[in-house]
Amino acid sequence: MAEIVATAGELRVTRTREWRKMWFRFRQSNLSLLGFGIIAAVILAAVFAPQLAPYPHHAGIFVDFDHALKAPSAYNWLGTDDAGRDILSRMLFGARISLILG
Repeated sequence: MAEIVATAGELRVTRTREWRKMWFRFRQSNLSLLGFGIIAAVILAAVFAPQLAPYPHHAGIFVDFDHALKAPSAYNWLGTDDAGRDILSRMLFGARISLILG
């Protein structure tokens, strides 16, 4: 029985070493840090979509054909779609829905 306990202890130490080795490799790679930053930015943008969206009411059912297909401007950073909705607002709320659904 002493051997089983020693084996379990060795497994625990090995797993800890593997995690430390993996964490070290992750921190050393610039691409992994860049990827982590992009994923974190998307998650934060989705979580704070109501506060970040310039026109949160454009995310739902909203139609304004007078402003349909406008080019990017100071008011609509990414322009508007064919129904006159702000594309940036729709992208932020779309990211939120995508993360919720998985």
